[in-house]
Amino acid sequence: MEGLKNITTNSDGSKEKTIIEEGPYKGCTITQGFNDTTNDDFRGHLGYDISGDINEIYPLLDGVIVAIQPSQYYYDENGNIIQEYDEKAGKWVDKKHADGITITVKHTNTQGQEYYSTYCHLSSIDQDVVDYFNAHAGEKNIEYPVTTGTNMGIVGKTGKGVTGVHLHVCVYTRDDPTSNPYGYVDSGRDKVFEDYDNYTVNGYYYPLPLDKDSKHSTYFDPYLVMITNGEIISLFPYYF
Repeated sequence: MEGLKNITTNSDGSKEKTIIEEGPYKGCTITQGFNDTTNDDFRGHLGYDISGDINEIYPLLDGVIVAIQPSQYYYDENGNIIQEYDEKAGKWVDKKHADGITITVKHTNTQGQEYYSTYCHLSSIDQDVVDYFNAHAGEKNIEYPVTTGTNMGIVGKTGKGVTGVHLHVCVYTRDDPTSNPYGYVDSGRDKVFEDYDNYTVNGYYYPLPLDKDSKHSTYFDPYLVMITNGEIISLFPYYF
């Protein structure tokens, strides 16, 4: 069983971009695959970058939205956008989250294993979702039920350094396994998008197990998780 790569090699040796053949993103193109090391910025890519015939954002599997990041900007305690100095541009600019506008969904497989999927770089989040989180701001364990047919938002290009419209989707657990053949805990960057010191922006957060004290995430190939309905996560033991 293999996940999807950004390039497919045909039987005649020719190569072409990989097209997703099932699920909510059927017909879309993989522009960067899971654990893809072709980009010098990564030792391994934590999820899929998806582009092409995509507009609305749907969860890979049924679950509950547990966290949203409704703005791509950092804010101070007074609600003002924080500035940072851009050395390349030679000027002060608005400080942006690397992952931009995001949504996190919690899933549970038949073995009771909880895992999460995050959808990054959106242009907007569905207003019903935003209103729900606003109405429950400050509460713990906020959960907004979704199915694979729920439109959660619109694809975009928000986030620091993002130039093209695409969806970055990743799937992960918040445990600390030391061995797992389908997941890994190091992105090769100084910081990854699951930096929860900065993720708990605007009071929209899920305190446990998505808290800043969790040391590691283990990421899984989103396609393999989707086609096994999350069961692949329970196939491999966790070692502590």
